Amino acid sequence: MKIFKTLVILLLGIHSVIADELVCLSVRYKDTNRYFNEGSLRTMCSGVKDFYKKNSYNKLIFDTDVMVVDVDLNGNKGNVNKAEKIAIDHYEKKKGKNKDRKYAVITMFKGYSNAGSKIGHLENDQLRTAAHEIGHILGLQHASKYIESSKFPFTKLDPYGDSQSIMSRYSSCCLTAPQYHFKKWITNYHKYDPNITDYKICRITSEKDCPKYIKIDGINGGRDVFISYPIKIDKGVSIHYGTDGGSQLVKTFSNEYVFEGKLIKVTKIDDTYINVHIK
Repeated sequence: MKIFKTLVILLLGIHSVIADELVCLSVRYKDTNRYFNEGSLRTMCSGVKDFYKKNSYNKLIFDTDVMVVDVDLNGNKGNVNKAEKIAIDHYEKKKGKNKDRKYAVITMFKGYSNAGSKIGHLENDQLRTAAHEIGHILGLQHASKYIESSKFPFTKLDPYGDSQSIMSRYSSCCLTAPQYHFKKWITNYHKYDPNITDYKICRITSEKDCPKYIKIDGINGGRDVFISYPIKIDKGVSIHYGTDGGSQLVKTFSNEYVFEGKLIKVTKIDDTYINVHIK
């Protein structure tokens, strides 16, 4: 596996492709027939692989494998951690160990989806759930959203509320500008210069090699600000704060908005590009 990684990086040069392992397991308890078969696991694992291949711009490509593991335990919440450990140990006895391997383990119990450093603990085989928890393993945090209110303007935060990212409570094809920046998956962007007023950016999902956001360094408590053109054209521009793999959506608008003392005006050029005027 290490040789394979080295060869890929050498062949593709500066693109720095990472070939990593992702194993999707389903636990089958002895007192129930409820489990996800290998076909379901392949669909889920393949979906996660495709999601991160696309969103990393081919910088992260998972090698995937699946397995259903029978455990000599009854299916109850008290046995979840034991069952998960048995499943991983069983896989490693058959396929060997790899310290860089990531696991997505379905243990069936509602409300039990979360992630550790190398393991995504899943309650179902939904791609949204798996991609979200694997995102945590990769260092991504939640995509939250400030809620406007005349009484409490921008003080209430919905911790999972930004539907622009898979790291929210919603299904999404993508991530937010701060999350792409954190992972260094997008490197073509504008760094804000107070002497420059106009910036041309393309949609965050564009496959073209074009600047995809504007980054303003630490203007609010040290948080960086990102201005991007989200996937839905009719939504206009989004403003996010970015913090350590997470993001906080401040505002989405299509004309103009005053933010942190700066007037931001948006002009649509075409379905791919917009001009952002900052003064």
